Amino acid sequence: MISQDLANAIGATLEEYVRGSYEVFILRPLDEATTPASPISPNKSLSLTMAAVLGLVLGASLAFLSAYLETPARSVADINIIDEQTGVYNKDYFLRRLSNEMVRAKRTNTLYP
Repeated sequence: MISQDLANAIGATLEEYVRGSYEVFILRPLDEATTPASPISPNKSLSLTMAAVLGLVLGASLAFLSAYLETPARSVADINIIDEQTGVYNKDYFLRRLSNEMVRAKRTNTLYP
């Protein structure tokens, strides 16, 4: 294998360099480089488990985010109080507000500040 030969060549070159540069150190390889019998990656079960956990976390996060950003549903009457063309309140809104204020004034018998 190429990686095995490369690792052994690097080890031999380093051993020669140290032997030529330093007389105090004796450098010998412990073992020759070998090719592993089974591959280290990809680990399919770990990858699938991590993908499932990441998918669940991402899905839950998106669900919470969409619930947080969702505007509350308004009734049709609330939506129709503003004129789409002018952007101002319409007559129905003012009549409803007048009715509410009259009930409040009658109930509390005070003027609205």
